[in-house]
Amino acid sequence: MKHHKFKIYAERIAEEFDISIKALFCKNKSRNIVDARYILYLTCAKKGFKPCDIERLMAKNKYKIKHNSILHGIDVMKQKIEFEDDYRDLVDELCTI
Repeated sequence: MKHHKFKIYAERIAEEFDISIKALFCKNKSRNIVDARYILYLTCAKKGFKPCDIERLMAKNKYKIKHNSILHGIDVMKQKIEFEDDYRDLVDELCTI
């Protein structure tokens, strides 16, 4: 079930950021792609995914990341959505799926 939800979130986020799914799971550090990844982490966390779940699902998409980096991304995005209405609205929308 989590795999299916994760895929839906990733596809929706990639669409919103106008990037490919492949770009979401590559080691690109451009702000746009990093923000997209962080939104994916935050959305998953808000939907009850544990950091180890997110780590496993990212690895299935060939993106290796440690769970402390996932926690960092979640924290960064929590702060960012306080000021970015578009990001907050996207996370809120994804959490209704």
